[in-house]
Amino acid sequence: MNIDDSTTELNLSFEQLMLAPIVALLIGTVLIFITAIPYHLGLDNLAGSLTWGILLAIVTFAIVILLTRLPFSTSLREICKKLVPIFDGLPLWKVFTLSLAAGTGEELLFRGFLQQWLAGFMSMEIAILLAALVFGLLHFASLSYFTLTFALGTLFGITYVFSNSLLMIMIWHAVYDMLVMWVFSHRPELLGLKN
Repeated sequence: MNIDDSTTELNLSFEQLMLAPIVALLIGTVLIFITAIPYHLGLDNLAGSLTWGILLAIVTFAIVILLTRLPFSTSLREICKKLVPIFDGLPLWKVFTLSLAAGTGEELLFRGFLQQWLAGFMSMEIAILLAALVFGLLHFASLSYFTLTFALGTLFGITYVFSNSLLMIMIWHAVYDMLVMWVFSHRPELLGLKN
């Protein structure tokens, strides 16, 4: 569904929001198990994964906040405006749960499985870009939102290769989503949106 259409209004329950990340987690887990794709969770450096994941999420969030405030970012602001009602008033525990599920499930599927599987057939650089492309397309809401999610997917993929820690990428993704969802649900003005 393209939410760029001005007549589209999305009313999704928490359960409906949780469906996609849970499905991603299940598919990623099954595909990794069936194909025996090697991935590195990165539990050997838990403190580093946690610290860097949180730090990268905060920096990414700050960049996105700045992007929504630029004069040429009207398309991104419009998409954010349409996403706000989906998360409006969502309690913190639901923001946390949804963010954790999305960060874990999506990264297991896209970086843990898809990127690693593609790298078995092509260069890692192309595998990163293709996994990021699929990630962006599955988050498609508009061209600007696709571009943002494609860029994030690319950064997640590159960082996973260099850090060798899927856990760090999961934390980065989950904390970033948590910050964005909290702003959507409680402080949309931080995105340059009028109340």
